[in-house]
Amino acid sequence: MSISEAEKRAKAVYRKKCIVYAVQINPQSEPLAASRLVALKKAGQAAEFFKSALRDYQMAERRDEQ
Repeated sequence: MSISEAEKRAKAVYRKKCIVYAVQINPQSEPLAASRLVALKKAGQAAEFFKSALRDYQMAERRDEQ
């Protein structure tokens, strides 16, 4: 069963919206994080940044369990 292009686009838009709504940074209290996030969004690398951070977190969590 093949996924249509429309379904792929819909899933991509949904994921993007989830990231936009899930990540909210106060630029007044966290100016460095806010400026970094804006730069990542402009470069189209925000999603990859968060995926990498999640992988790092999961690996650290596994090390702590051992």
